[in-house]
Amino acid sequence: MPLRAFMGTVYEVKGDVEFAPEPGKNYVIKGKLSEEHSSVWLEDESSGEVIETFKVEGPAKLGFFSK
Repeated sequence: MPLRAFMGTVYEVKGDVEFAPEPGKNYVIKGKLSEEHSSVWLEDESSGEVIETFKVEGPAKLGFFSK
């Protein structure tokens, strides 16, 4: 997989998450990455409630030497 990431398009979204997970719940990391806008969010699996979101306006694409 690292070779595939090295040769393909790689996007980067950074941030810190602070939340108190509730016992018995499952959480999912989801996201949408594109040239114009990228965002990643943490979601409660059963309700679909968004817990935290990180957004990058503009290009989040990493250059060849940034991968």
